[in-house]
Amino acid sequence: MFTEMVVRTYFLIYKQCYITDNFCPSNKISSRILVSDVYENFYDNKKSNHVPSVVDDCVNHLKKMGYIKFIKTNSSPKWMVKIEKNLDFILDGEEDFYFKKYNITQKIV
Repeated sequence: MFTEMVVRTYFLIYKQCYITDNFCPSNKISSRILVSDVYENFYDNKKSNHVPSVVDDCVNHLKKMGYIKFIKTNSSPKWMVKIEKNLDFILDGEEDFYFKKYNITQKIV
């Protein structure tokens, strides 16, 4: 289940980043924003079971594994998130599934 949450977190971040040329402000991917989508169809969709710190763990795993990167640019003092590489542990066809699920219409990496 945690792996599924990591995958969902990745594609939700991807969705935010593809809108703005592979960069998005880190506040757009806060766990409080992502938690409902990450937990979709888990625990009977009860919000009382949604744990933002688990989403934070997913983000940290993605960062440690090199799939996303937090950076500061000269144009903004805010932390930005960048997609560094595609998930290499998902099955064929899963990327297309998540692109459709989250309405992602173009690849950025």
